[in-house]
This record gives sequence, C-alpha cells and structure tokens, in this order.
Amino acid sequence: MNSKILTLSCLVLLITACGQKDRAYYEANLDDAREKAQECNKEMVAALKAEDQSKLQKISDDSECKFAAEVHAIQERKIADIKREIERKKRKEEHENQIKEMAAQLEKQKKEREAEQARRQKEEAERKRAFEAEYQRSVNSLTAMKFSDFSKQMKDCGYKRSSAQCKAVHEIKDSKRKAEIVNLIKLYPEDKLKDFKSTKCKGLDINREYCSLATKAIRKQDRDKVEFYVSNKDSFKKDFNECHKVYIGLTKAKYGQEKPFRDRLQTFQCRVVRDAAMKYNIWNFKKPVA
Repeated sequence: MNSKILTLSCLVLLITACGQKDRAYYEANLDDAREKAQECNKEMVAALKAEDQSKLQKISDDSECKFAAEVHAIQERKIADIKREIERKKRKEEHENQIKEMAAQLEKQKKEREAEQARRQKEEAERKRAFEAEYQRSVNSLTAMKFSDFSKQMKDCGYKRSSAQCKAVHEIKDSKRKAEIVNLIKLYPEDKLKDFKSTKCKGLDINREYCSLATKAIRKQDRDKVEFYVSNKDSFKKDFNECHKVYIGLTKAKYGQEKPFRDRLQTFQCRVVRDAAMKYNIWNFKKPVA
C-alpha cells in the first residue's frame, strides 16, 4: 500500500516538473511558443467547426497549448507595449521637432521682419535727409527769387506740398508776399501805387496775385501814413490845410471847372489826411486846422 502511494506521489511530482519545464521552455524559446500557440489555435478552430467536443476538451486540457498560449500572449502584450512606447516616443519627438521647427520659423520670420523694418527705416531716413536738403536748397533759391518769378512757382504748385520745391513755396509765400508789399510801396509811392493796381486789376490780363498785393500795399501805405500824421501833428496840419484850400477852391469853382479840384481831393495826400483827421475829431475840409 505504501509503495503505491509513493509511486503516485512521484508521478504527480513528475507531471508538475514537466509542466514547469514546458513553461520555462517556452519562455526561453519564444518562437516555439508562438508556433505552438498558433498550432493549438488552428486545432481548436478546426474542432469548433467540426463541433468535436472531445477534441476541444483535449486541447483545453493540453498543458503545452496552455503554457505556449500564455507565454505567447504575454510576449504579444510586451511587444505591443514596446510598440506603443516606441510610437509614443516617436510622436513626442515629432511634436517636439514640430515645435522647434515652428519656433525656428517664427524666429526667422521675426528676424526677416526686423531686417525689413530696419531697411525701410533706413530708406525713410535717407529719403527724409534728401528731402530736407532739397527743401533747404529750394528755400534759399526761392527766398532770393524775384516775386514775379516766385508767383509763377506758386501757380505751378497750386495746393501741392508733396515735393520739396512746393513745400518750400508754401512755407515762405507769406513772408515773400509781405516783403513784396513793402517793395511795392517803395517802387510805387503814394498815387503811383494806385496806378500800378489799376494795371494789375483790370481787363482780361488781370494778375490776381499782384492785384491782391497792390490792394494790401495801398491799405498798408494809407495806414502807415495815418499813423505818421497822428504822431506828427505839424505835418498833418500842413497837408490838411493844403487840402482845405483845394476844397475851398472846389466850392468856388464855376460849373464845369470842378474836376481838377475833385481829382486833387482824391489824391493820396488828401485821401489819407482826411482819414487821419478823424483821429483828431475833424470830419471835413470846411475849416483849416489852426
């Protein structure tokens, strides 16, 4: 009896040892595990198709099939995990490379924009320097130019200021006009200025610029003379009394003989001294100034 028990125990140990060996074998021989697992799988598929229950049971109970399938499944999971890790690292690397490429592209674009901006700023600075130099030359040239020639430049420029020449024209035109008004008063004193205005303000050949300047020159000349009379009463008295005599002559002139007296009263002297007389509260030439 004891020898039978011993024999049975040894048999169990042998089977267990063989199972452990089969697992260890397949773990050491992965290709064999794959082939055995595939072989067992094919047999199971065939048994299922044939509806062979005994065959299915036999395969299910086959320890080699079990160990091969388990080892192969574990290996497949490891391979899948490794592939996933490789793919993850690949995607991560690609993402990092994309970020680097994008950053490099942005940096390149930034440098290109900065370079373009610097180029434009340099060109703009050079353009401004050239424009300013041309503008200053134009100012000097136009300042020295006769007003008759300057007025032609004004006409050519119109309202334009884009060129250095036209900008200079608009910048100095007021000072040129003021200077020309003073010049006209010197060239055409007193009644000659009125005659000059007549030549510029009448007819088809009207010169609007000089017509305007002559009108302003007459006003300035009259205003300056009035101020002179206000500050110099003796001169005012002398010129006023001369015009008073003309007025008396007009009142005594016979019919048809008044024109010389009327014309005399319309001269620069009598016209301006009459305006100055108002500053002294004198309103006509009826009485002399004592």
